[in-house]
Amino acid sequence: MKYCPKCGNEVSESDQFCSNCSNDLSTSNIQISDDFEQQTHSQPKQKTSVFNSYLSTLKKPFVFKGRASRREYWTFAIVNFFIGTTLSTLEGMFSQSTTLSNIYSIAIFFPGLSVLVRRMHDLGKSGWFAFIPVVGLIFTFKKGEMTENKYGHPKLD
Repeated sequence: MKYCPKCGNEVSESDQFCSNCSNDLSTSNIQISDDFEQQTHSQPKQKTSVFNSYLSTLKKPFVFKGRASRREYWTFAIVNFFIGTTLSTLEGMFSQSTTLSNIYSIAIFFPGLSVLVRRMHDLGKSGWFAFIPVVGLIFTFKKGEMTENKYGHPKLD
């Protein structure tokens, strides 16, 4: 079995980028092992900054495979809330137009949808659960499965 050295996601030999974290697999050493769980738990966890976590999610607008941790999802959601609120406030103060807010909302639609679907996958649920209004919201708060599920290995953060 082959795994991404950055996030632990299972990858195929033909993949150039990890579908989970967008890590460039052509320049990194891909871990080949049957005891991935033992190796990853012995390594110290690396924390990523809020900015890097947000950019990582933005770089995967159409990646609906894999898993997203609670931290990845909520970092993206909270940063988007602050950016959207700031844009709306500035537009309200300086102009009557909401063009920037609308453009920003359109630009983050697919990255937001993909991270939400991957968040459902982290819980072992189909991405369609995200479209059940109250249930989808409640699931975003739940802790993901700690073991491998049909959507891949758990995120290390």
